[in-house]
Parts: sequence; structure tokens; C-alpha cells
Amino acid sequence: INAAINAAADGDTIIVGPGTYPETVTMAKNDLHLIGNGPDKTFIVGSIQGVYFPNNKYGEVGGFNIKGGTTHAIHLPGGNGGSIIHNNVISGSGGVGIYSYNTEVKVINNVISYNPSSGFQEGLSDANEISNNIIHSNGGWGIVNGQSQYNNVYGNTAGTMTGVTISVGDIS
Repeated sequence: INAAINAAADGDTIIVGPGTYPETVTMAKNDLHLIGNGPDKTFIVGSIQGVYFPNNKYGEVGGFNIKGGTTHAIHLPGGNGGSIIHNNVISGSGGVGIYSYNTEVKVINNVISYNPSSGFQEGLSDANEISNNIIHSNGGWGIVNGQSQYNNVYGNTAGTMTGVTISVGDIS
């Protein structure tokens, strides 16, 4: 997958065929659309992270089963405004399922489970949409909103853990 990303231009769409991809996928282009063949057929198994967005890179990731990493399954460390994470199964990371810091992201229609920390965690990240996800069996909170404002969180199902925590911020 990384070879296809490196050969792509900003704004390209990469369709990933069925299979298991043992790599940390680095979303190194802007407005990149990475589309898998479905979470029952297309697996990303990362060593450090499953999917990593470098600072100031944004894009779309959908249709994958994303496992892994010693840190987070999906990591958006900053300036990744406009990223969309949708229709994935995200599990088995060493930390948080999806970790977003200082960025704007849409997390829609995912199943996020079996991560030792939270399912989704954001910090200093405003105007996020977290909707229609199934978040269960994580070690900590389902959704953590830390020092973030103007977030829309709706239609999510959280089970077998604590649901939502808000630390200096708001959710509408």
C-alpha cells in the first residue's frame, strides 16, 4: 500500500484489493482516498500504527480491517483537517483505536473494539464528527473528548465500558 501511496499524487484514489498488508500505512499525500475491498477482505496489520497521517496531511480511509501497532491503530497527530475514517473495523492496537490531536476528523460507521485504552480519543481537536460507530470492549472510555469544542457526537453505540468523557470542551 505504501508503494502505491508514494507513486500517487495529491487527490488520488487508491483502491486496495483483498489481502493482508503487514505494514504501517503512512498517508503521505494530501486529499488521498484509500479505499479497501471491505473489512472482511482487506486487512492492515501495522507494527507501530496501522494507519498514520503525518502532520498536515489529510485524506480518507475506508473499507479496511485495521489491526495493530504498539501505539494506536489510526493516528492523526496534528493538522490533518478534513480527514475521514469510515466503514472500518479497528481493533487490537497497543493504545487507542483512533487517536486525533489538534485536527478535525470525521469518524463514521466504524467498529472500534479490543484496544487497551479508549476507542476514540481527541485532544485540542475542534469540529469533529463522531457518528454511527459501534465502540465496545476497549480498556478505557468509548469516546474521550479532551479540550475540544464544537464536536458532533451522535448515533454511536458503546458497550461493555464507560461511554463518553468530556474534559474541558463541548459536544453537541
